[in-house]
Amino acid sequence: SVVQASSFVANKIKGEFNFQMPEGTSATKIKETAKYYTEYFSVKYDSNTRMANITVIDENSKGVIVRFLVSNEISTILYDGQEYEVDKFVGNFIQ
Repeated sequence: SVVQASSFVANKIKGEFNFQMPEGTSATKIKETAKYYTEYFSVKYDSNTRMANITVIDENSKGVIVRFLVSNEISTILYDGQEYEVDKFVGNFIQ
């Protein structure tokens, strides 16, 4: 998954995060996994750009984003030229 550093900080303040998902990520899979987290955040997915837009509903549950990403087989996130394990990325940059 790829996160653009340029827009990340401004969007973090709004509680909105954009992740570019890997090749082959289906809208069906995103929708299927996102339904388990509707009380924590909403997910919009554009299968053309592979961008998953996550909008946080409950500020205290940002850590739950880890579970959503892992359930979509994301293990690392490329951010600002560095690769991070999902839980480290969420802990360092989202929570």
